Amino acid sequence: MFDAEGSLNAWRGTSNAEMSGAMLAMRGASPAVGGALQESHFNALAQACVLSQTMATDMVHEWRLAGVEVDEIYLVGITETAQLMGQWWCEDLLDFATATLSFYRLHQLLYELSPYFFEHASQEGQGLSCFMVGEFGGQHTLGLFMLTEFFRRDGWRVRSDECEDGRDLLRIVASDWFDVLTLSISTDRQLDLFRRLMPFIRKQSANPNLRIMAGGPMASWRPEAMKVLGVDVVDKDAKRALKKALALMGRAI
Repeated sequence: MFDAEGSLNAWRGTSNAEMSGAMLAMRGASPAVGGALQESHFNALAQACVLSQTMATDMVHEWRLAGVEVDEIYLVGITETAQLMGQWWCEDLLDFATATLSFYRLHQLLYELSPYFFEHASQEGQGLSCFMVGEFGGQHTLGLFMLTEFFRRDGWRVRSDECEDGRDLLRIVASDWFDVLTLSISTDRQLDLFRRLMPFIRKQSANPNLRIMAGGPMASWRPEAMKVLGVDVVDKDAKRALKKALALMGRAI
């Protein structure tokens, strides 16, 4: 079992030379050629994100050199690392400033990987559109960004404006046509808010047959609670969510 507290405490205040040595040591956590990512890899990437962007970027580069597919880095490597860092935050192993910077670095990895992710993007549009909504008045989460990437790669028109409140959401679904609305839910407060908005969303949507999907952290932590929303699909996995969205539209991936 990885001793997160001991390692993080030991690395706080390290010099550049010591950080370089730590990077060399962590390269031992690179997957064998053709191997799958495991818990040790998530631990190593989380530690790298705590220390520096360069270390995190170099580690993911090592994974790619070992033959790990970009999709697996998205869905497994970065997703599991985010959950681990969230656990460290909940256990007070990371202070607010360190956690914020570490998550920023992890999110930055997605931006760096994005050109490789789109190398095999669909050259033909699906003729389908999706509106993706996260927390009102907040920045897009890592998971919502990842979901956007999968839908866009498949040829969907994706809109992901940051809604300020429920009125803003209703205005957008009423004024623009969407085949699918996706809701990323992180808190009980968000869950209750979307539950109360649901009848108005369906009534005011420009598309009377709008399909609604929900995901986000709550889909992992409390999937049973998501049932109160009355949506068409609940899923926490971006690739699987895309397949389910296509199925709702009578398409196949």
